[in-house]
Amino acid sequence: AAAAIANLAIQQHDAVGLALFDEPITQFIRPSNNTHQWKTVVRELAGKTGPAKTSMERVFAELAERVPTHTLIILVSDLFDDVEAVVNGLRRLRFRRQDVIVWNLWDPAELTLSLSGPTLFEGLEGTGRVMADPGSLRARYTEEVRRFQSRLKRACGKLQTDYALLDTSQPLDAALTGYLATRAARLRQRSSRVMGAG
Repeated sequence: AAAAIANLAIQQHDAVGLALFDEPITQFIRPSNNTHQWKTVVRELAGKTGPAKTSMERVFAELAERVPTHTLIILVSDLFDDVEAVVNGLRRLRFRRQDVIVWNLWDPAELTLSLSGPTLFEGLEGTGRVMADPGSLRARYTEEVRRFQSRLKRACGKLQTDYALLDTSQPLDAALTGYLATRAARLRQRSSRVMGAG
């Protein structure tokens, strides 16, 4: 998703950068519209992720200091962190006048817990393993997932930040095309309201 949107931006002669992170920012590529920038971005995206936990609030604080104001930031993440920490980080970026888009990535199994029989679950970012029956957990789990997504979406709305759920089982081109069309329509609507108020 990040590589696709970077390619689209560079084709439009926009500058593209990249920040990879876990607890801190682990890799930062300054924005550029150089024709070689896309290859640099893709090479970095192809690297392996580390075992460290994610700390969204810390990362956003660091990003807010490193990125110029009025920059479009597209966050591509599972957002598996404390919701308040994520929201506090987004608030800091918005305070610095960044335009932020949140793409919340989910595997279909994460959305529905569509597994059967005894399953060994491995905890996120080194939190351990547990054997459990998904069927006995499914109702409570899916309710927690809905609550998590709802809190994020509501908080993003209050911060005038786009939030989109990306299901990794869906074709990427369809997901991105649909999202970009929706965003363009929303921006046109917002622009017409501003002009109408003037």
